Amino acid sequence: MNYWVKVLYFAAIFSAFSISPSAAPPKTKPPLNWGIYQDIWGEWNYPIQLRSAIRQLGSEPHFVLFFRDLQMPFPKQALSADTNILFIASLELHHWSERKGDYLNKIIRGEYDKFFHAWVKDAAAYNRPIGLRFGFEMNGNWFGWGKNPEAFKKAWIHVHKIFAAEKATKVIWIFAPNVLFGSQNFKSDIYPYYQCQELIQLRY
Repeated sequence: MNYWVKVLYFAAIFSAFSISPSAAPPKTKPPLNWGIYQDIWGEWNYPIQLRSAIRQLGSEPHFVLFFRDLQMPFPKQALSADTNILFIASLELHHWSERKGDYLNKIIRGEYDKFFHAWVKDAAAYNRPIGLRFGFEMNGNWFGWGKNPEAFKKAWIHVHKIFAAEKATKVIWIFAPNVLFGSQNFKSDIYPYYQCQELIQLRY
């Protein structure tokens, strides 16, 4: 996917964040919050890669999304650059090298507590807002953590408690289901995965 396609994709996703549903209709269109996907292949080289991508775009995005899995620590070296960008970690609930497995129940049983405690301590030390798309597209059937709403909610709550215990108050938890299509509807295909309001900061 080229950069311009990524830009359009994330502009569509995040444009709603800049609009208040309770506000009066603005006389002019509000500025668009937009972002790109720039994954982390090497932490030491990431700031250089990101700046190269931004130069091609001509201005700095508001959001930059990257992916991590249950074997990848918080990328503190990659995110050390001085920037106003909000980085968003899309956390895959599996090992990239071994995607099959009952990872949700392993998380619920505490088998990944050590991993999450280390991850959140580094996120807290980062001391800047960072988005967390925990188990994104959980209502789809293409990931091992998908189509299991009860286990997903328990895993979310379990990990959220770890983040709260470590006082990672600048981590923004993002509820990110896949878009509805066909005969799907909100009541049966999104709501069963939803957590209480206090455990989610952003929804799209």
